[in-house]
Parts: sequence; structure tokens; C-alpha cells
Amino acid sequence: MARRVRAFLRTFFDERGDLLSNFIIGTIATVVLMGVGGPFILPTILDRAHLADTLTGQIEHARAYAVTNSGAGATLYVNAGSGTTTIFTLYAGRPEPGNSISAAVTTEPYNGTVSYNGATQFAILFSSSGSVSAVAWTPGNTIAAEPACAGSLTFSVATAIATRTVTAQCQ
Repeated sequence: MARRVRAFLRTFFDERGDLLSNFIIGTIATVVLMGVGGPFILPTILDRAHLADTLTGQIEHARAYAVTNSGAGATLYVNAGSGTTTIFTLYAGRPEPGNSISAAVTTEPYNGTVSYNGATQFAILFSSSGSVSAVAWTPGNTIAAEPACAGSLTFSVATAIATRTVTAQCQ
């Protein structure tokens, strides 16, 4: 019996030794790779995911707000801030004649630039049914009529590391 216990213990610790050395080698390799490629690889992966999610999230939030806003819809104003910052401002209502735009509901900065047909200052308009359109607009002005949306709207979202497109369905 003692022989079996010693054999088991020897086998267990030999295998544990191999596992430990593999763990140490793997950890060292990971640290070296992250030290060399980490500053370039990790921010790129995180930034690409974040920039698309930010605009998509803003659009979905504005759409949901428009549907619940007493039939007035909503306006998501996208404006290039200083440097490479874009500011999203959500307003209740749409800037059409007869509709009033109230004070901003939310304002959020975003590190990157967003454009629609080359413009970095525009509004995404949401009807109370959730349909969407986009137009050149600045706060304080009205538009003659809400433009039609032909299937979907495509926005370009860029940072220093990546550029992506985000599509919003008209519904």
C-alpha cells in the first residue's frame, strides 16, 4: 500500500510540475506579447467594438425615446466637438414647422468622429412610430419637411485607430 501511495504522489507531483512549468512559460509568453503588441492590438479591438456600439446605442436610445414621447418623436443631434470628439444631443420633438424642440434630454460626448454623407453636423430624426431619417440641421432652426428614408441610413464612425460604418434601418 505504501508503494502505491508513493507512486501516486510521485506521479501527481511530476504532472503538477509539468503543469506549473507550462503555466509559467505561458504567462511569460503572454506578458511579452502584450508588452510588444498589446499597446497596438488591445486598443484596436476595444475601440472598434466601442465606436460602433456607441452610435448604435445612441440611435436605439433615441428611437425608444421617440416612440414613448407623446407622439412628438425625437431628434438626435450629432455635432463635431473640438478635436476628434463628437457630441450626441437628444431632444424631444422634431424641428419641423409646428413642432417645438425642447431642452436637451441627454448630451453625451464620444471620442471619435461621426459623419453622414460627409457632414459632421447633422440630425437624425425619429418619428413617434420609430422611423428614422437624417438631415443637415443645427439647433434653433426648423426644416421645411422631414426627408424620406430610402431603406436605411449609413453613418461613418472613425477614431485614430479604426473606421466603421453603422447602418440604421428606416423601419
